[in-house]
Amino acid sequence: MSTSAPPVFSETNLYYVLRRYWLLVLTPVAVALAIAGVLAFGRTPVYSAQARLTIGSLNISTQGVPGFVYAAQGLATAYARVVTADGVVNPVATQLHLPRKQVIDNLSGSAVALSPIFVVEGKGDTPAKAIALTNAASRQLSSYIANFNSASTGERDALAAYNKISLVASAAKLTSDTLRSRLFRNPNARGLKQQYLNAAAAYDVDKGKQLTALQIYNGAASGHSGSNLVQVIAPANKATSDRGSKAVIILLAALVAGLVIGLSLAVTRNYGQRQAALAE
Repeated sequence: MSTSAPPVFSETNLYYVLRRYWLLVLTPVAVALAIAGVLAFGRTPVYSAQARLTIGSLNISTQGVPGFVYAAQGLATAYARVVTADGVVNPVATQLHLPRKQVIDNLSGSAVALSPIFVVEGKGDTPAKAIALTNAASRQLSSYIANFNSASTGERDALAAYNKISLVASAAKLTSDTLRSRLFRNPNARGLKQQYLNAAAAYDVDKGKQLTALQIYNGAASGHSGSNLVQVIAPANKATSDRGSKAVIILLAALVAGLVIGLSLAVTRNYGQRQAALAE
């Protein structure tokens, strides 16, 4: 009496394969999850802490000037990259008694979109180390930028830079006002509205640059150039662990890998049994 051959694996009989070889499918999944669990929860977690810094004085009169955010965003992006400069890394490494490379590897900076604020992030194998690195780097970054501006920007140079950007801002304002008047008289003119919007945006940017230049000039004139250009507004006071997020990623990868291996074994077993049955 011949034995009926198991149906060949296909999308229509997946249920059959899973029902008949469920143990073969689940065994690799269980093994993969067990190994992943050991790796995920046995590893030393990495802790991260963040401090927030701002460009210029954080007050309504400064932040409310049109275009300030646009100009300060560019400065925030640039200064966020300075966190791994030698003038920041070397003093921090000395202060915390850490290797220079370790400080560089565990520090990063990023700007907050459409804002004069940027973030300094430090990492460590304990919350205390992450917080200490972040705050030391933030303070040193602020000091480094202040000293750099003091050394490189004299009162005369700062005034020249301010006058130059003021002329550009005045020209941009004239262009914006002219286009606004034309648009008011002829609101249906083809392409005129977009021209006005572009000109108004350009003026906002130039106005922000003008304000930044004015701040630098005021600092240079008072003998404290750059001392208030970058301020720490929220020092790091807590750290978060990557254990949970890393564990989820590792476990999900293990689950997928286990399912792929298990289904492959089940399909292979099903095919082998079918071929054996057909040969009888």
